[in-house]
Amino acid sequence: MIIKKIKARKRFEEMSVSIWVFIIESFFSTWALTRVFHLHPGNIFTIFMFAGCFLFYKHVSDSYANTAGKNASTGNGDRLYRSIICSRILSVIFTLFYFLYDRDNYVEELSNRLFKAVMLAAVLVGLYFFFVYVLRFVFFYLTDPSFEERIFYKKADTCDEDGSETLKHKVQKYYSGHVFGCTFALCILFFLPYFLYQFPGIMTPDSIVQYEQALHIKPYSNHHPWLHTLLLELFYDFGFTFTRDPNISASFYTVAQMIFMAFCASYVVKTMQIKGFKPLICFLATLFYAIVPYNDVFAVTIWKDIPFAGMVALFVCSLIRLDSEKEHKVINIVTFLLSGVGFCLLRTNGLYAFIVLVPFLLVRYWKKSKTVVISTAAVLTVVLAFRFPIMNAFNVEQPDLVESLSIPVQQVASVIVNGGTVDEDSMYEIQKVVDLTYIDKLYDPTFADNIKELVRAGDQDYLRNNKLKFFKIYLKLGLRNPAEYLKAYVMQTYGYYYPDREYNVADAEGVVSSSLEFQTTPLIGGPLVIKSKEIFNKLGNMIPLYSVIWCMGAMFWVLLTGMAAAIIKGKKTVCVYYLPYLLLVLTILVATPVAAEFRYAYFLMFSIPLLFTAEAL
Repeated sequence: MIIKKIKARKRFEEMSVSIWVFIIESFFSTWALTRVFHLHPGNIFTIFMFAGCFLFYKHVSDSYANTAGKNASTGNGDRLYRSIICSRILSVIFTLFYFLYDRDNYVEELSNRLFKAVMLAAVLVGLYFFFVYVLRFVFFYLTDPSFEERIFYKKADTCDEDGSETLKHKVQKYYSGHVFGCTFALCILFFLPYFLYQFPGIMTPDSIVQYEQALHIKPYSNHHPWLHTLLLELFYDFGFTFTRDPNISASFYTVAQMIFMAFCASYVVKTMQIKGFKPLICFLATLFYAIVPYNDVFAVTIWKDIPFAGMVALFVCSLIRLDSEKEHKVINIVTFLLSGVGFCLLRTNGLYAFIVLVPFLLVRYWKKSKTVVISTAAVLTVVLAFRFPIMNAFNVEQPDLVESLSIPVQQVASVIVNGGTVDEDSMYEIQKVVDLTYIDKLYDPTFADNIKELVRAGDQDYLRNNKLKFFKIYLKLGLRNPAEYLKAYVMQTYGYYYPDREYNVADAEGVVSSSLEFQTTPLIGGPLVIKSKEIFNKLGNMIPLYSVIWCMGAMFWVLLTGMAAAIIKGKKTVCVYYLPYLLLVLTILVATPVAAEFRYAYFLMFSIPLLFTAEAL
């Protein structure tokens, strides 16, 4: 105990920082922020910015020092120490996320290499200091039990001092007693106008490809998840049995998806209530699912990404509920099993993420819950049986090799297009596979499909039969052109970690033109409906703070911050809740074909209420 107190006192002394340190840190942070916000260094706001940084940094440092001083007598300073370590690690990560994509904007008016190097170094250092103190501030409150109680958890009484119930209390009591039903009803209520306006549903080229398989116009393929195609076929056939109308039949799946997503939203909010969150927190989650426009648009969009997002949320909530119960309820076990299968089969990257997740689940639950262990094994058994013997029996085609090589082919294409170093032997082998005549026109640094189609138009069999040879070529070109590889990678992935929106969200409309008999048939319309939809969607680009929940990169930052807060608190179980999202994002970062496709990360956006509250569980 004496040694522990001495260590705590030493940490307290380390936190007593000289005033000059704050001045230097604030100066570099101001320098960095002027470049990030594109302010002229002579702008009067730089003075306010410097003063704000100085006062904020000193306040945070003093708060930590005072708290560490109080804890020194008890030897209970480990949480603050972990907070400092986590803030440093995350600051490095966040600085790199911001710097890698935006670095050229910091030196756009400079030509001298030395000046560029100095400017970039100053921005790196300044951003690091800024993120360190912001994260320490966030962790200071997130890891404070009293703050957690005040913000998240409900109090026992819901009446006035005289014991009477006000209208507010009655509404709160009704909502608290019917959380699931209220959330479900509100979601359907807000989904419905989009369904009527976009009847029978929003269908893009990907949707049409799947419907062509569902209608047996084309053979089955797992390029888009076969399970999802079977669901389209099931509801279409059911609808066609009664209506004999292709358009109305297609709407049966859309309605089913709306109901499923409303159910998933309700399950999330009910889980939050079970864990004791305040009615206000739960109601904000309900409003998020009901009124944020991209949830409404996606509820009627025929993409596999939408039910996949619901399955991921259900899977995490089932873990939370199983951890909360002394005796496992059958409904939660069934939810775990079904959502686990959907997690693996509704997107290919889901299976990869789940396989990596399995060891963590086994370590976490091996002694605590045999039910979770057995259920995990059951999910894998069902998934593997579906992926191999069942698919083989139905002659389901698997995605080709190049489909999983989006980032490597983009990096190689970037080297060729931008005049990188390519030896003659490598170029000769590449030209055996790909016709490079039009590669300059086809290459798009944020969109891999053009180059993938170029490979498909060439000799993909030669690539498939010489994988090792081309892997060596890929590594050799990377060693000779590291900057070009890094640039190509960043341009292919930035949307999932850069916290500033530069992409459209939920802007698809109607049914794309095709040979099928589907066509957009609005059941409601008029200028008021059209204008209202446009306004609600544009608000995501206009309102501060609200716009953050429209940004994939920002939510990835929230995910990492929540995980760090859980680590600081020593909550290993909570880290398991965050882990599926982290693994799924990582699978996107190694194989995404599009730099900023919102639907690819919709599993993250749909679970925003969990991201913001899970660390408090």
